[in-house]
Amino acid sequence: MTSPIVVIASGTAPGPLRDFRSEGETDRRIFTEVYPLRRARGRRIAVIDCGDAAFDYGLSLSAANSVVICGGGRRSKGLPLLRDRAAEHPRLSYWPDAALRTIRRNGRGLELILARADGTQTVAADYLVAAVGRKPCLDFMSAGLRTKARDLIRNRRLDMIGDVKNGLFRQTAIGVGDGVRAAMDIFQAASK
Repeated sequence: MTSPIVVIASGTAPGPLRDFRSEGETDRRIFTEVYPLRRARGRRIAVIDCGDAAFDYGLSLSAANSVVICGGGRRSKGLPLLRDRAAEHPRLSYWPDAALRTIRRNGRGLELILARADGTQTVAADYLVAAVGRKPCLDFMSAGLRTKARDLIRNRRLDMIGDVKNGLFRQTAIGVGDGVRAAMDIFQAASK
């Protein structure tokens, strides 16, 4: 299949959870999205990080579970509205000074070793959700295409739209605007 213009709207992928040690089989209890936990009820869930996604995940999961958000010692980057809602929720705790150091299997759940200002703390959790950021989802692109991408974009043969290119500005309205602009560019190019 050939095309004079290619539009990539592949979105983002979760960033990796780093700077911790894992002991034992823990992978099946660690997630980077809340979707797999949508049916969890009555569980203890730890969310790692302190940005919008962490608070959003925590609020979603705390409707039917007990949730602790571990901020990693960094200042919260979450929207004030999300932080305020989290502070008011009875089943959600926010520990800004808790940095994940070790994850180990503990029976049917996980044991998290957290570094805090006053020492270490061990927390039992059924699941861990890493909300540690997102990166453009471009793993399907060949090395050759990656090296040619800048020229293809400049020559209007390749267009990246939405979350895949907008960094921190991942908003539906921006993605829709990008798509409309790309469609107009394609129509204009086809009309020539």
